[in-house]
Amino acid sequence: MNSFFFKIALFLFLASFLFAGNRSVEQIIKEKVECLVRDTYQVKKTQVHINWRRLPDLFPYNSGYRTEVRMQNHRLKLGYQTLWVNLLKKGRLIKRVPVSLEISIDRQVIITTRKIKRHQRITPDMLTKRTRRISSDWSSLATSIPEVLGKEAKRVIREGTVLTKNLYRAAPVIHRGDIVTVQVKSSGLTLTTSAYAKEEGSVGETVYIETLQGGKRVKANVQGPGLVVILQEKTI
Repeated sequence: MNSFFFKIALFLFLASFLFAGNRSVEQIIKEKVECLVRDTYQVKKTQVHINWRRLPDLFPYNSGYRTEVRMQNHRLKLGYQTLWVNLLKKGRLIKRVPVSLEISIDRQVIITTRKIKRHQRITPDMLTKRTRRISSDWSSLATSIPEVLGKEAKRVIREGTVLTKNLYRAAPVIHRGDIVTVQVKSSGLTLTTSAYAKEEGSVGETVYIETLQGGKRVKANVQGPGLVVILQEKTI
């Protein structure tokens, strides 16, 4: 009887050891991914939130294996994604397993404090900064209030909207019907003429213009108030 209970106790001990080992492997993966998120987005540990959708059972690989976390396209993004965990032993890849997760971070963003009409210039009283949990790529988010001031709303922006770069643009310096100076640059030479602007545009945007003589319609790049440039080898 004592032998029977000893075997049961030994089995439970070994099982608990294996379970503990499994947790340690998971913990290694979780720590590596969390570190990647912090380094990628330059945030603190308390700002990182990870929802692990699928983390395979890796307890057989608890001892003597090194783990590597690989990302698709070598880029860690916010939101849902699948990462790959490589298990190596003595430098050789032994197993490659997928890990599914959702990543979000707490970050200060720019919020509109009131409704902004289309084509309305953005002023300081229209904006504030608040912390929001972001779960999509934040490269599209506006991050600096001074950089937004004076810009023009491309459409109606409701109060409480998280401001993204596609919601505003630099104020137009050319308007439809304006007579603009056109510089045609080719092979080191510059030809200057005039044309009608067929649409409005901000610095850096491409607009259609129409020549004063002949009515030829071409594209040109807006360089400043009343000035556009054509870099292609075209004549007007």
